[in-house]
Amino acid sequence: MTTVQKGFIYLCLLSTLISEMLLSPFFPQLFSTYFQVEGVQATSLYISVCRIVVIVMTPI
Repeated sequence: MTTVQKGFIYLCLLSTLISEMLLSPFFPQLFSTYFQVEGVQATSLYISVCRIVVIVMTPI
């Protein structure tokens, strides 16, 4: 794997982590506004599933 390819992979991982951390505090508000879902159960399930998908798909 070349240095450019490694840099691209690290850039993708960094952008995923940053976007995930920046948007996470706003998910409960988003769910209550757009989906009329109160409580944190649906929000936490959504965030958990998204993180699991990222963890599984990263090596692939």
